[in-house]
Amino acid sequence: MEAAQYISHWASGGLWSTEHLQPFGEQSQKLLPSNAVFWATLGSAAGPLMILGAWIVWLARQGQTVPRFVGWSLMLWALAASVVMQPSGFPLAVLIGAALVLASCSNSKVADALRDEQSGGDENRGGDDPLSHPDLARMAPGRLADLPFPRAHTDVSAGPAASDFTPPPSGTRG
Repeated sequence: MEAAQYISHWASGGLWSTEHLQPFGEQSQKLLPSNAVFWATLGSAAGPLMILGAWIVWLARQGQTVPRFVGWSLMLWALAASVVMQPSGFPLAVLIGAALVLASCSNSKVADALRDEQSGGDENRGGDDPLSHPDLARMAPGRLADLPFPRAHTDVSAGPAASDFTPPPSGTRG
C-alpha cells in the first residue's frame, strides 16, 4: 500500500474518529486501509526508535553509558513483538537491547576499575580530595553540585568551624 494515497484522508481529519474503537467488521472500508497504512508509516515505532538511536550515539560520543534500563526495555519490547510476529525485524532489536545491557555492565566494570586504579585500590577510593581529578577541576560549580558524590555526615550540633567560612571581599555587604 502506498501511503501517499491516504495523506489527504489523514489531513482532512479522517483518522480523528472513535470508529477506531469499533471491531474491525464494523469499521468503514475506507478507514481500515488508511488506519493500517498510518500505523505502518507515521504512527509506527520507527520515529521514536530513530530518536532513541540518535540519543545513544550522542551519549557514546560524550563518553557516557546508556542506562541499563534502556537496553532491558528495548529488549523486552522487541522480544514480545518477536513472539507475536515472525518473521520480522524485531529479533534484531532484541540483539541491540542485549548489546546495550552488556555494554552498560562492562562500562560500569571498566569505570570501577579505572577508579580503583586512579585511587590506588578500594582502600583509598575517594582520596583526601575527590575534587582534585582534572576533569572535575574543569567543571562548572553548578555541574559539580549535580554529581552523585556521597555526602559527608558531620555533627552540626558542634556548629561550623571557623575554617568553613571565607570572609566576603572588603566593601561588599554579606
